[in-house]
Amino acid sequence: MKELAEELELGVHEDAFLLTEYGRPFASKNSLGNKISKWVVQAGFYKSIEVVDNKTGEKRTEKRATRSQHGVRKATGHEMALSGANVYEIAARLSHSDFKSSAPYVQGVDRARLVESGFDRVERARQERSVPRHENRGTPEVSDANE
Repeated sequence: MKELAEELELGVHEDAFLLTEYGRPFASKNSLGNKISKWVVQAGFYKSIEVVDNKTGEKRTEKRATRSQHGVRKATGHEMALSGANVYEIAARLSHSDFKSSAPYVQGVDRARLVESGFDRVERARQERSVPRHENRGTPEVSDANE
């Protein structure tokens, strides 16, 4: 606990890139998630739903975000993997405590690259083994000399 107290005394961590209106890091993942939901709705990524008030029975329309904090984190991990980051780099950026949490990003990208390179390899092999053919692949042309 001593280390935690010392860290908290330092104030705002330099790596915090999303801050509250007061210039402080968000207090919890829920407060950050709520703010991101508001930003998403403001950006126009929402769906309108009808909500019934349990006390009054009144119906009202609310805007619900169609993107989430988790989606932003997943997109960041995926983008890092596409850029060549390894599981350790992704884990550090996303603050994963276990590298197994970062592995799916790298595995998914690696699998897609392997599929692409596998198809490329098959195509090259086909071209190397193919037999040259004439333009006319039907019946042989009859020369004028035979007529």
